[in-house]
Amino acid sequence: MAAACAFCSVAAVAYFALIVAAVLGIAVHKDTVEVRVATSYAVVDCAPPPSSVGKSSGGFREKVLPLLAALPAAAATAATPGFASLHSDDRSAFVRGICLGFDVEQDCRACLAAAAKNLTDSCLGASRRGGVWRGEGCFVAYSNANASSAREDAFRKVVFAGEDPGGDPNCLDTRRLVALAQSMARGGAADAFGAQEFRHAAALARSRVTPENTVRVFPDVARVETKVRVVAQCARDRDRASAECARCLGEAARRVPTCSWGLDGCHVRVADVLGYGCFLRVETKVPPVRAETWLSESLDVAIFVLLPLVAVAAPLAAAAAALG
Repeated sequence: MAAACAFCSVAAVAYFALIVAAVLGIAVHKDTVEVRVATSYAVVDCAPPPSSVGKSSGGFREKVLPLLAALPAAAATAATPGFASLHSDDRSAFVRGICLGFDVEQDCRACLAAAAKNLTDSCLGASRRGGVWRGEGCFVAYSNANASSAREDAFRKVVFAGEDPGGDPNCLDTRRLVALAQSMARGGAADAFGAQEFRHAAALARSRVTPENTVRVFPDVARVETKVRVVAQCARDRDRASAECARCLGEAARRVPTCSWGLDGCHVRVADVLGYGCFLRVETKVPPVRAETWLSESLDVAIFVLLPLVAVAAPLAAAAAALG
């Protein structure tokens, strides 16, 4: 009889502890985090210096430095934040900056300040033109003339980040992506921090991606639909009209890698297309995942231990009671 009481007590305590752990686990597991790719890069492009620099190179640098220092505040606090263009009094030095998709002005200001330092350390000197793009989402350039050069118009670079799903058959349709990017020129690519569009992966995929789609990796979450976020920002100086912005964004969209995105509800990737006239970002987004903390992990362990304990103690208590 004593054994039956002991087993019964163990079962009762374990059952009560299991209920408490389960309730706490439900509350703790409500916290989720967004899965994003951290884009960390600084791409610097310095134009070749002129064949004859002369003594004016130092004077040009002295004109550009104060403009670069003033640019972050000018872009972050402009009437439509996210773009600014400044020039020297004699219009022999020009700077401009773009912020892409920021939510707060402070982040835009910090990114532009870091980009300006990249330019100062890398290009500013003999070179009369240069640009830098940072992974946080900003671009800064300087030049000795307000008109674009042929080299700047032709410049494009793609930075593709995130986990490569490897062999995934789901690819983006370039024509659909180009059409969306060009439409954003009319819908806000010259507005504060650029234009932003969300689309279901099925709307931009080469072949339809349905929630039922499964892949060989993470089949338990591969049924969840992926969304695609497209952010675009055009330079608003140099008389760039909507048509020119659309042309720039269309060319940028053609450079976006079409495959190795996943589109399986699990993988997140980012492609940035860098240019002097526009900045385009394409990224995939998946539903938030459960935030793992020491408390949630401890509760998971407790439930894992208590479940078999209850399952074993209750029958043993009943068996002991029958024998006693």
